[in-house]
Amino acid sequence: MSLLQETIAQIHADESDTLLYIPHRDIHDNNRIILYELYRDQNAFEYHENQPYIKKFLTERQQHLQHNPEVNFLEPISDLTSVFTS
Repeated sequence: MSLLQETIAQIHADESDTLLYIPHRDIHDNNRIILYELYRDQNAFEYHENQPYIKKFLTERQQHLQHNPEVNFLEPISDLTSVFTS
């Protein structure tokens, strides 16, 4: 089992407040992996970040990376009309 598969299995087993943890592969670049993560709240995210298997993943993934990871924090848009009226 790969490092990513092991980590996802542990997340699914141990983190009920991690709502989504889904790896995606860029269709134009097979070496580019994007992880989409969704947490119930900030506490769930902090719990996730403090798990030993996440710390292991963050350390061991370095040997597989060609570039430093890019991390983006997103928030839902509650009023979609504001998106289309600027």
